[in-house]
Amino acid sequence: CAAALAVLDAIAEEGLLARAEALGDRTRARLEAFEARNDLRPIAGIRGPGAMIAFDLVTSRGGREPDGAAAKLVTARALEEGLILLSCGIHGETIRLLYPLTISDALLDEGLDRLEDALRIV
Repeated sequence: CAAALAVLDAIAEEGLLARAEALGDRTRARLEAFEARNDLRPIAGIRGPGAMIAFDLVTSRGGREPDGAAAKLVTARALEEGLILLSCGIHGETIRLLYPLTISDALLDEGLDRLEDALRIV
């Protein structure tokens, strides 16, 4: 119990709940910008609490039909860039983003830049 209370104290002292919201807002804004671009693979369903964000790869912009093959390609391209992504979902179409709440803004932006590169249609 003492360890659990110490963790809760650290979360409060370091403002990690507010940090999670700020990181999530920053990530969602980038993903929403990606969603509107025609030079990137179509994504939809951006969701998640705080910094734990997920989105789906879909077959067409504005559509909802899952594209598991595209998600597999994006995760492989991201790995080539040094970014590890987790795919999941019934059809393997969902990509989940989860990073430490202590990540710097610069490192988060670098990761999102690499994600953008992985989503680019070539």
